[in-house]
Amino acid sequence: MISQTIGKYHTESILGQNYSQGRITYKAIDGANNSEVVIKQFRFATQNSDWSGYKALEKEIQILEQLDHPSIPKYLGKIESSDGLCLIQEYINAPNCEQQKLSQKKILILAEQILEILTYIQSKNIVHKDIKPANILWDRDNEKAYLVDFGFSSLMHSHGASSTLAGTVGFMSPQQFFKREISPKNDLYSLGATLYVLLSGIRSEELGNQLDSRWEIPVNTLKNIVPEHIINWIKSLLKGDYNNAEIALDKFKTLEKAAKTNNNYSATYSLSKEPISTSELKFESGKSQELTKGEVLKSLLIPSCLIILIVYFAATHSINWSSILALFSSFQAKDFSELKTTLFPLINRFGIIWLGLAVGRGAYKVYEARLLGEEDSMIEGLLVTATMAAPVIFFKIIISG
Repeated sequence: MISQTIGKYHTESILGQNYSQGRITYKAIDGANNSEVVIKQFRFATQNSDWSGYKALEKEIQILEQLDHPSIPKYLGKIESSDGLCLIQEYINAPNCEQQKLSQKKILILAEQILEILTYIQSKNIVHKDIKPANILWDRDNEKAYLVDFGFSSLMHSHGASSTLAGTVGFMSPQQFFKREISPKNDLYSLGATLYVLLSGIRSEELGNQLDSRWEIPVNTLKNIVPEHIINWIKSLLKGDYNNAEIALDKFKTLEKAAKTNNNYSATYSLSKEPISTSELKFESGKSQELTKGEVLKSLLIPSCLIILIVYFAATHSINWSSILALFSSFQAKDFSELKTTLFPLINRFGIIWLGLAVGRGAYKVYEARLLGEEDSMIEGLLVTATMAAPVIFFKIIISG
């Protein structure tokens, strides 16, 4: 690439680019002190760029301004121009976890350090929302982990009004995927998914294909290479058993201390052994994606079709409007003989539509609950159907009598 000057900084190489958002990331040199920095540049002149890319970078800057942690690259400032915005950040000379293979011992050290970082950012009411191997740097020489790329981060317990859901497929929790309230549990799920990828040796982009119909990651496949207490702890991260990173970290330390005391780390679980893989590993970047509502609704195809079919069936039976007008005329004349012959069939027809909506709504609730593994919500789905259907059934009993 041809070096360019951005303020006092001179670019050296391109670290990444996202043309859909009009963003390029450079490694650069600070002309004042020769230190290495990272520049995330958004430009309106880039093809397909729009205000969404600008606002995303602006939001990341607002998040980074609140953070000051040795394992998060330091925010150094921003440069605004007529055609865009630049974020300046400390450069960390370390590869990410997709560019190297780590032993089980190093992975567990990394897990503890990431939990310490998450404990810090959660104390600032921030959720990262995109934890994955590509966003974790590992300095082998110093055995230190760094968490990077806060581009999807948001404040805790906030609800997005956008029609898109930001994150990386496979690493998002079911709650995050279905746009439920963003909480610390989302990042803990992503960490659990990340640890599974690192311990199993699969590529990040393969993780989504391993999810079953209940959105569960097959952690049990690690049985022969990872101690049982670690497997159970990762399962707890994925199930949302810990409310925040601090609780998850305390549990991890307690389990590790007990395991070492009881000598649970036998020769079967070689901590120095690299992840087992069935094929030669070729690490590639797992791409972050924005999931539209349309993609989410694909999973709701069956209940949606059910609603449409029932409504269509009811609607194709034409309504006798002349009978309705006659009914109103009889009301004015205080003659209610038309009530049963005209009004009841009309209500009955709308009752069929309502019953269809009840079944569809209940089916959706049961399907979502099954996906999330929430038994209480499954019962709630059945109750929704019963509650909505009850008036229709009651009415049918009355008119049939």
